[in-house]
Amino acid sequence: MSDIVADAAQFAAYLNVILSYRDYLQQLTAAKNTLRDGPLGSSPLVLGSPPNITMPVPAVAAGIFIRIAKFVQRIKNYPTYLDAIGQDLGIIGSEDTTDPSAEKPVLTFLMQAGQPLLIWVKGAMDALEIQVDRDGTGFVALAIDTEPDYLDTAALPAPGVSAVWKYRAIYRLHDERVGSWNDVLAIPVLGIQASRPNPEAALGLSSAPP
Repeated sequence: MSDIVADAAQFAAYLNVILSYRDYLQQLTAAKNTLRDGPLGSSPLVLGSPPNITMPVPAVAAGIFIRIAKFVQRIKNYPTYLDAIGQDLGIIGSEDTTDPSAEKPVLTFLMQAGQPLLIWVKGAMDALEIQVDRDGTGFVALAIDTEPDYLDTAALPAPGVSAVWKYRAIYRLHDERVGSWNDVLAIPVLGIQASRPNPEAALGLSSAPP
């Protein structure tokens, strides 16, 4: 039991670190966008230090879920095992009442290096079918994503030009669409300005002193 407790603590620590860094990444992205786009005269965002990584000691071996599954199966195979024991231990899963026809994905997003990162929850579904409308002419196929989240790496508009990309998505189960389309998600994107050219370098001149 002490091994199981240690496994759970280690895995929970990793999840907490991932969530902490995701929050910090959002702050970094917001600060970067303010530095790049203004508004002019606005105060710079003040960022704290990156999250500290604190892991339980000692570290545990790989294969946490495999170990617990084998342990649970050993309990259930014991001659005196009863469902009441399984319920007390929390090793009897609840009945799956998911109705695929009622499923509707929810899309949110973050900007990652100027590109939309579509955030979605997989749940009991196999994949998410994503479509995009970049120019107002209608939705076209973008991707069938089997693991959250999805980064749209399409070319951005010309430098300094803005656009609105719209996304819709529907779940897939056993290679078939199920449920309904999400509420359309509209994301403003901006073409990134190229770095300022160096005229001396372009003319083959050296800026170093003679």
